[in-house]
Amino acid sequence: MKNFQLAIFIGLIIPLLVFASGSGSNIDTNDDEEHWVWNDVIGWSNWHDARHNIMVGGNELKGYAGSEVGPIILNCATTPDGDICASYSQPFKVNNDGAGNLSGWAWNDVIGWISFCGNGTDYSTWDGGLGKWVCPSSTTYRVKVDAGYFKDYAWNDIVGWFGFKCEDDPNVNQADCGAGQIFENWRVQTSAGVSSVSATFISNIFDAASSTAAFNTILWQGSQNGGTVEFRIATDNDSTPSSWTYGSWFSATRGNPAQLNQAGVEVIGRRYLRYQARLSTDLWQTASPQVDDIIINYSP
Repeated sequence: MKNFQLAIFIGLIIPLLVFASGSGSNIDTNDDEEHWVWNDVIGWSNWHDARHNIMVGGNELKGYAGSEVGPIILNCATTPDGDICASYSQPFKVNNDGAGNLSGWAWNDVIGWISFCGNGTDYSTWDGGLGKWVCPSSTTYRVKVDAGYFKDYAWNDIVGWFGFKCEDDPNVNQADCGAGQIFENWRVQTSAGVSSVSATFISNIFDAASSTAAFNTILWQGSQNGGTVEFRIATDNDSTPSSWTYGSWFSATRGNPAQLNQAGVEVIGRRYLRYQARLSTDLWQTASPQVDDIIINYSP
């Protein structure tokens, strides 16, 4: 019986923290003017322009919107005056439960607090264990991010409802909503929560020093961070073939060896191997895996 050995390649760091946009915003990424919120008293608030860049994450929103009454601040850490969270016993912000359901509070210096969920008598409360705002058990309104769009309403005691999507407003003739209509751009679009962002790393060529080698498993160490890590491999008995033919992609979780015989290429009787690693962010595009080490198990 052949002895199994580990080919350990230590020190390979893929410092890939991919974010959706270098501008610091993932609002209106289709560049279609879909960044407007309506209130009957103060009118339109702008959720993305040169000054008002909002980032929707899986845990919280950052940035601030513009309006006729001044900035509508979604997070005390990202105000026009910088991080002011130390001034509050609980940091005000708009939280995301990871499924697009929003909670918490925004602030405006003129009209005060804007609630993102509640039922008329109860509103978001601070959960110190979770480190976020949570909605009451029963809600009659709640802003959501669903399939790339905000929907429903937020509430302010002075000016009333903030509507995030024309099609959700019962007081609007629905024929006036949508492309080519009066309110065609009355909604807020985001790339967050819809798809991940990926990048690919190509390895060096690894030599098993035997044309009868069998490649068994691949394992990676590092941080998952809510994203995914996939591999595909190519093998050959020539270290410089005219081209490397890669098999199909397969996923691997941190610290768990993935079988290479699922890769769709010959893994027995091959001397040389190289792989591609594809790292993908979470759906909210705010965190990605980091791979520190790759460990390949083979039989010589």
